[in-house]
Amino acid sequence: KFKLWQASQGAVPYLAALQTMAENIRRSETEKMSQKLQGLHEKEREAVDKLTRHIIDQLFRPIYYSMKADEGIDAKKSKIWALKNMFRLEPEYKRRLLGPGGGRAAQLNA
Repeated sequence: KFKLWQASQGAVPYLAALQTMAENIRRSETEKMSQKLQGLHEKEREAVDKLTRHIIDQLFRPIYYSMKADEGIDAKKSKIWALKNMFRLEPEYKRRLLGPGGGRAAQLNA
């Protein structure tokens, strides 16, 4: 049971990197639309912000549940590997070590 828990913890840095990537995309796209959103009142802009955050949360929910699923170590490692390679993720701590530009893969725009 400990080995399974330990394997699932390997997903945390990649999930954090994916969340950072999604948030960067969300902010970037919101900024691109800022001209069109200019006529909105502050409460309406806050509602748009809340809506976009909620959409991202909903998209991540199946990923989180999948990582928590009761399955073998190999299955967990396969999911982590797939997540890492599909989105070309580097964990946060590695990006800090690489310095500017060294961890650009996790900041790709969709």
